[in-house]
Amino acid sequence: MNPPYRILLAVAGATPATITEAVWALAVDRKLALDEIRVLTTRAASKQIGAALADALALLHADYPKATFPRTAIVRIARLAKGTEIDDIRTSAENEEMADWMLREVREACSGEGTEVHASLAGGRKTMSFLLGAAMQLCARPQDRLYHVLVPPEFEVPRFFFPRAKRAKDWAIPTRDGKTTVDARKASVDMADVPFVRLGTLLPETDVKHLTFRQMMSQVADSLSDEFGDVSVIVPDRGKSGKAIIRIAPTEATQVDIAFASVSTQAFVVYTWLLSRRKRGLPPLLMMDQERFQEHLDDLVVWCERLGLPEEKVKEYRDLEGTLAEARRKNLKDIAKDKDYVSVFFEKDWYGVLKVFPSRLRREFQKKFASQAPGYDSGKYAIVTQEENRRQAAWHVRIPPENIHLPGETRRKGKK
Repeated sequence: MNPPYRILLAVAGATPATITEAVWALAVDRKLALDEIRVLTTRAASKQIGAALADALALLHADYPKATFPRTAIVRIARLAKGTEIDDIRTSAENEEMADWMLREVREACSGEGTEVHASLAGGRKTMSFLLGAAMQLCARPQDRLYHVLVPPEFEVPRFFFPRAKRAKDWAIPTRDGKTTVDARKASVDMADVPFVRLGTLLPETDVKHLTFRQMMSQVADSLSDEFGDVSVIVPDRGKSGKAIIRIAPTEATQVDIAFASVSTQAFVVYTWLLSRRKRGLPPLLMMDQERFQEHLDDLVVWCERLGLPEEKVKEYRDLEGTLAEARRKNLKDIAKDKDYVSVFFEKDWYGVLKVFPSRLRREFQKKFASQAPGYDSGKYAIVTQEENRRQAAWHVRIPPENIHLPGETRRKGKK
């Protein structure tokens, strides 16, 4: 098994010390091989640390030649969405742009196959440190780590970059007042692991690269929240053609319409049937429950009639009763029991037909939310499929009954 490609991701201000301290702690003290050093900074800070960082890394390599780390660092300068470099964070607009840029950088670092990101919060403005940590929460994988570099107060001086090797001769470093010196060989650097919650798993399984920092934070917050928006089922007037719509309103000011070609579209029928069952307080639908199939089928037929499906379409669902009855007759005739025709019916004509819709609807919800309500979680409105095994497949929706609005209902006062 190949070792991971390790990336040190560090925010930096005007001094390179926090970077070289992190390199020393990982490559020398912990003996981790670093393959890449990425420095995240502003244009103003990059001008101050450029040459100093190169010199400090060269000195670190001279002191510890057996440690594995790059001799040069890749300096990434923060940029606006339009490409202009950010000189410093002085306005709320620059703060917003910095957050988006930091998210892009962390997302890129954490998306590489076989990579392992070690992110250091030390250095740079406090805002940058926070944004790096927050971006790691959104993007980090189980193997990625977050740290803060800590050094004793007496070594928080301009010319200290890392603990010097015992054989180093130029170990004396002036203190801030210039009246005395400290011995850099006796210094220590503590790379403190910062625990953090990886929130990326709460994001829906869809492409989130287009989302801003604020939108991703909103999406995670929405996923963590137990609050649901209203879900309305809109159908054409009985006897008239037209699209059927599932309207989801994450907030009163946000609306997502998922349109279907007609009220007879099976995905629409299945999803709205589950909504109606949830509205009536019924338990999750056991898809392979042979004993209660007739009860479920009768309920589905009643729902199709309420939706206003054409009679020929309703008949297709009614006919499933006859298909199952025929399967049972075949089972009685087949004395040798070569085939369980009832099981074949459930696998082919019932569950086998409907099982594609949860994932299909989930993808459609993700697509519509991405364009109509970016930043909100579509997954909480999707069909929940609890399937430890097929025989116990249970389908339901999590939406509270009071948030579900079905055709023919009178909307409660105060709601759209």
